[in-house]
Amino acid sequence: MVAFVRRFDRDYLDAKTRIAQDTIGRPVVIRSQGCEPLDQSPFYQQYLRDSGGIFVDTIIHDIDLSLFFFGDDAVPKSVCAMGVSAYHHQLEAVGDADNAVGICVISIPDRL
Repeated sequence: MVAFVRRFDRDYLDAKTRIAQDTIGRPVVIRSQGCEPLDQSPFYQQYLRDSGGIFVDTIIHDIDLSLFFFGDDAVPKSVCAMGVSAYHHQLEAVGDADNAVGICVISIPDRL
């Protein structure tokens, strides 16, 4: 079982190969966005209660991809995040959100 499966998607592997070959340059900023259809099903409501939250269950994959693209020597320097419960208002009671933004500043020793 592989936890961070996005690293194995064809397009991400292609980008990683091109970075390694220096055909597209080295990344300095990575922006990632996910959009999901509004799901009101009982299954999804239960998933929201049990998933661990938007940052633990979802955005962790974006952070992993950033580290994948920046390289093994990348070290997170600072992180900030904020979110709102725009539709699933019950998430406010557990400090979670259904819409969120996170910023992770990464230090890479051999770069500026």
